[in-house]
Amino acid sequence: MNRYAFSIFSIVFIFVESFYLNRMMSLWELVITGLVLVVSYGLFSILNSGYSLAIAVTEVLALGFYFVFHAWLNRAGTIIQTRYIVLHLSITATIVLLWLNAQYGRKLFLKNRELTNFVAALQKRDEATGGLTRNELLYRLEDIWTGLKRRNETGYLLRVAVPDSILYSQGTILNKVSQIALRSVRSHYDIVGSISNNAICIVLQNTSKEGVERMLNRFNHLLSEALSAQIIDSLQIEQVEIALDAQNGREWFENILNAKRWTKQGSAS
Repeated sequence: MNRYAFSIFSIVFIFVESFYLNRMMSLWELVITGLVLVVSYGLFSILNSGYSLAIAVTEVLALGFYFVFHAWLNRAGTIIQTRYIVLHLSITATIVLLWLNAQYGRKLFLKNRELTNFVAALQKRDEATGGLTRNELLYRLEDIWTGLKRRNETGYLLRVAVPDSILYSQGTILNKVSQIALRSVRSHYDIVGSISNNAICIVLQNTSKEGVERMLNRFNHLLSEALSAQIIDSLQIEQVEIALDAQNGREWFENILNAKRWTKQGSAS
């Protein structure tokens, strides 16, 4: 039975059962039962399956104990006992259906939230390369600059550009270079993002010039395995130390990313 058929079945069952309970229970019993079922469905929807199942089992056992105690207290005969058994089974079936529907709904909600987060993450990254978009790169750079300045650490920016002389395959080469850059940096620490349609930026945090050289050695080694020597030689690679003495970190980064060339001192030209 698929999800929609099961939901329709549950609605019809509960609708029919409401008429049955209305005939078999007093008004106050009907009101209390209805309130318990509504509250139970709310708890089933917000709690994980383990806790919600424990509540459902507790309710079924408590309901059975109530009917047994009520039958003993009133010395109920066979007909009344049969009525209590039918009521118990009916309400138990309703609790089970509510629990199953709540679990279906909860799983659907969690899956939808997961997909929403996934789409939001994709919007921050370039689909072809996996690197950050320019806007997200600038946003991250602000946080990185603040953290480096607070901890008094050094960081470097590297720009890798594909020359305009490579016309037809420029985008393909840049995507490949970006993917290789992601494999060359420290995972979950350094970042790679897009600057323009022909250049990427590699951000290295808390590192030295020797650390930059080690990263470049890995980068060049991976490039040599994927691209021809002619293309590698044509790539324009520049580096600059992040200026922690700048008055405004975002403004400094924007000037650097917009600059045609980077100087060794980190000024834009």
